[in-house]
Amino acid sequence: MAVTREMIITTLRAHLEALPDVLACWLEGADAADRVDAYSDIDLCAALLPGGMDAAEGAARAALRALGERDLDLCYVNEPNQRHLIFHLTASPAHTILDLVFYIGCGSDFIEGDTVERPLILFDRSGAVRFHPAAEQLAALNLPARRQALRGMLAQSSRVDKYLARGEFIEAFGYYRRYLLEPLIEALRLRYTPLHPDYGIVHISRHLPPEVTARLERLHQAVNLADLANNAAQARAWLMDELDSNSPADNTQEGA
Repeated sequence: MAVTREMIITTLRAHLEALPDVLACWLEGADAADRVDAYSDIDLCAALLPGGMDAAEGAARAALRALGERDLDLCYVNEPNQRHLIFHLTASPAHTILDLVFYIGCGSDFIEGDTVERPLILFDRSGAVRFHPAAEQLAALNLPARRQALRGMLAQSSRVDKYLARGEFIEAFGYYRRYLLEPLIEALRLRYTPLHPDYGIVHISRHLPPEVTARLERLHQAVNLADLANNAAQARAWLMDELDSNSPADNTQEGA
C-alpha cells in the first residue's frame, strides 16, 4: 500500500496529540505556504514540556511503524532543547522525506504577516506558537548595518579580477560567487524579503519578481573566462546600484 503525505501527517498528529507533554504541533515549509507539489518534503515541528523529548520521539516512531518500513532514519540534531530527526518510509514517494523537529518550550517564533515563513498549526494547547510584529524583527536585523557589510564585500571584488587576469577560471568563479553573487543575492533579499536576508537561494525563484530572477539566472551562467568577466562586470554594477539605492527594505515591513 502506498503511503501518502496526508497519511504521515495525520498519523503523526494523532500519536503526538495523545501525549500531554506535547504542547503544540505545526507544519512549516510547503504545507504552511500552500505550495505542496510532488517534490515537497514534510516539515513537522512540535513544542514539548521539559522531559518530554524521549516520549515524543517514541510516539513518532510508533506512528511511522504503523505505516510501514523506513529506508531513512537519521538523528540530525540531538541537543538538550532540540532534536531533529529525518525519516523516509519505503512505501512513500521518493521526495516525501520527513523532517521532524522537537523543541523544548515554545519552539519557533514567527512574524506577523510574514509571507515567506509561517506555520500551519495542527494543534496548540497553550499558545506555544508565538507571533511578533514585523517592525520588531526588522529593528533586530539592523538592515542598514547589513548593507554596509555588503559594501565591504563589494570592495573586495577585485579578487575576481585578479584570477580573471591570470586565466584561472575555477578560482575566478569561486571568488565571483563569494564577493559578487552572494552579496548581490543578499542585497536583493534586503529589498524583496527583508525579514529573511539570510535565506540565500532558498526558494529565491518564488520570492523575487520573475524579471529579477531571470536577470539573476543569467549571471549564474558562465562556461569560460569571457563569460565570467562579462557577468562579473554586470553583477558589480547591479550590486552597486542596489547598495546606492534607497531600498524600501530599510523602511517597510515585509508582508504588511
